[in-house]
Amino acid sequence: MSPSRRTLRDMRGFVFDLDGCVWTGDVLTPGAAQVLALIRQQGKALCFLTNNSRARARTMQAKLVRLGVEAKEHEVLTPLEILGEVVTERWGPSSVLAIGGPELAEVLVEAGHRVVPIDRSRDATVVVVGNDFDFSYERLTAAARAVAGGAAFLTPNIDPRLPMENGEFLPGCSRSRPSSSSPSSAWAWGSTRRPWWATAWTRTCAAPAASA
Repeated sequence: MSPSRRTLRDMRGFVFDLDGCVWTGDVLTPGAAQVLALIRQQGKALCFLTNNSRARARTMQAKLVRLGVEAKEHEVLTPLEILGEVVTERWGPSSVLAIGGPELAEVLVEAGHRVVPIDRSRDATVVVVGNDFDFSYERLTAAARAVAGGAAFLTPNIDPRLPMENGEFLPGCSRSRPSSSSPSSAWAWGSTRRPWWATAWTRTCAAPAASA
């Protein structure tokens, strides 16, 4: 048996990216359901990641089930599940200008942060940017002025594109950082970086060396 095959056999848990891996838009990747079912039948733990910053875990879990993949809510990790905790760990309880969907503001409030309105952007100590279907020049201006005034900047989505079916895509957040921000005040994470993996390893109950 080759080393790679032996290593995969010995893995206790597997973490899968959702967008462009398990599915593309609303289309399941051919063979994905069968592979995931086989892993589960072998008693391995599964965790699913997405950096879709408009979705809670329960929404993505329901989509997996709808597309024919067995999944439990605690097995799904989206930015919104840990966003409030990340802000607290890096900057403490904060006044946040949230540029994104209502779900983004919701999780920040749940974590004990204060969400400031667009017209009070100068009060923000942190600017968080996610997928925003109502994005406008007014919102861009508010974010840029807040960061220029000293607010930290955070985005959980560093992909330039979110792949969709039929070769289409939605813009990601990789170009969203205001040019006035400085390296010391700006921070981004995606599905290939911490703090994702620390949480994913916990959910699969596997150490980094025992997960793939």
